[in-house]
Order: sequence, then C-alpha cells, then structure tokens
Amino acid sequence: MTKILVVYLISAYDDRRNLEKFIENYKKNKSGCAHDLLICFKNFNMNDSIFKLKKLKNLKYIKYKDNNNFNDFDWGSYLRVAKKFNDKIILFMNCHSYPIIDNWLKILVNNYSSNSLIGPSGSYESHVNNSFNKLLKINFIRSLIYAFSNFIDFPIFPNPHIRSNCFMISSKNFQKLKLTKKYKYKKKGTWINESGRYGMSNQLKKKKFRLFVINSDGEKFDQSDWKKSNTYATANQSKLIISDKYSRIYENSSRSKRKLITKMVWGEK
Repeated sequence: MTKILVVYLISAYDDRRNLEKFIENYKKNKSGCAHDLLICFKNFNMNDSIFKLKKLKNLKYIKYKDNNNFNDFDWGSYLRVAKKFNDKIILFMNCHSYPIIDNWLKILVNNYSSNSLIGPSGSYESHVNNSFNKLLKINFIRSLIYAFSNFIDFPIFPNPHIRSNCFMISSKNFQKLKLTKKYKYKKKGTWINESGRYGMSNQLKKKKFRLFVINSDGEKFDQSDWKKSNTYATANQSKLIISDKYSRIYENSSRSKRKLITKMVWGEK
C-alpha cells in the first residue's frame, strides 16, 4: 500500500461531465508517482447512473460513497475520508480539477513535508474587498453592511491562502483542523474554511506550518513569491499543474478581464 492517496470529489449537485473530464486527464497525464486513487461520490443514490459510466470501468480506484443527511460541501467529505485513511498523505481535488501535465503528482510529492501545506495555486484574494467592490456600484449602505459582515469572518486584502480546489496535506494534520460550524447549510462555510480568519491556511500558519505553491518546474514558492510561480491568474498560467474552474475562466477571458482578475487575486502590482 502506498502512502499517497489522491482524492477526487464529485457530488450529486455537480455536473457529471466533470468526472469524465477528470478521468480523461488523469489517464492522459502520467502521475509519475505511486499512489491510490479514491473517487468520493457525495450524496448519490446507490442506483445512480454515474456508477455505470464507461470511463469508470477500466479505471483502478477506490469507490467511496459518502451519503450525508445534509450537504456539508467538500470539507465534510474530505474530513470523513481523512478519518478513514488515517495514515495517508492526501491530495484533495474538487470536482472541477484535473491534472494538465505529466509527473503532476511526483512534483507535488517531491515538495511535500510534514510541516507544510502545498498546492498548485495560491491567492491573496479577500472576500471583504471583493464584496465591497461588487456592491459599491449598486448601493453604498448595502456595500458597507455586506463588507462588514464578511470582515467578521475574513481578513482584508492581502489574505494569503492555498486555494482549496487542490491541496496536499497529511490525513492526521487535516483532522486536527477546526472546521467551521457556522453557515452549516451554506456555501459561505466552505469559503471560511479555505480563506477565513480561522480557515485552513491561517490555522496552519499559527502552528508554524509553511505554505508553498508548487509550479510545473518543480519549484517551491513561499507566500511572498506566489505570484512569481506563474501558476494562477497571472501571465499565461504557463506553469500550472492542476487546472480548475477559475483558472479556466482566467484562461478564456479577454485581456481586460484578465487584468481585473489578476488585480482581485494579487493586487495592484
């Protein structure tokens, strides 16, 4: 049994084509590293047609059915998987993520250490600044109220965090995180776990963990240099290892839209 577990999550609320796209790219791009693949099927009916997909038939993977009585989004599923595979180093990937280069896993594993959180992309983005900017043009008072409500849960810009679309951490360290119980049935809880004042990145930094972004050259970047990695929302994302929903939005945007996204993620410079 290998120590490395790749976890891909698809839920009943997601587009089924995401799973097919992941399998295509998983097979196309060699991992370069021994591992087990686990596909977490969240809140699917046992007779759902997704389990009969042709692309699954010749794929070696662990089938994990995660049926919960309410939707606690990705983080709840990740925690249950971590508890079941207690001795693993886990690469978590959400439904929109898939590898786009060979040796994608080897590169990440080679840069992993027990006191680090690593990922193929990071961000300085803040929900406080974003909420204020989005609503300011509509209603100033509403903007202030909305931004202040987010200020309770999120740091202002810059807010360095490893993006939760894909990240690597040991099962034991993940289980030690104090995941928020606020907004139990709302998406906001997932944002807090990712980039909140008491989210994963900030909890681990308080424990003296190092947060690194890894690019396709196998280079490791500390948080002050994440933008220089050429991975997410900067330049042409030419050294990105794992594609996801928002990296593809950036890739397919006009030049002016890219500038706006880069400013939101990294700031003025």
